[in-house]
Amino acid sequence: MKWISLVFLSIVLVATFGCDGDDDDVTTSGTTTLAQATKTAAGGVATTLATVSVAQEGTLVATVTWSGDPATLTAYFKHTGATNYGWVDSASPLTSTVNVTAAEVAAGDSWTLYASPGAAPVDVTFFIVFTPN
Repeated sequence: MKWISLVFLSIVLVATFGCDGDDDDVTTSGTTTLAQATKTAAGGVATTLATVSVAQEGTLVATVTWSGDPATLTAYFKHTGATNYGWVDSASPLTSTVNVTAAEVAAGDSWTLYASPGAAPVDVTFFIVFTPN
């Protein structure tokens, strides 16, 4: 009976301390989900969907989905300065991919995902994941 109680207590401790219940990044097989949400992309302007932090080399990927009009949408990341990374015009779902280099890591860790639907606003759902090299 003591062994069963000890095993049960060990499982409870692992479950309790292994999951703190907050909204930390989710990691699966080396890939970390940095952001996910549904947001309205305003018509006629680029809308900030999310800003994430990447402090090492690897692959940053955003997947953006929506239904209905517009038929295509533009999505891209900005890092430091005015440079656009992973620019893509596509139908839903679209995927914007950036290979984050050592030079980009040295320049800063902030990456912002933008979406521009054209003239009319649209609700988009997006996921941003990062896989280190």
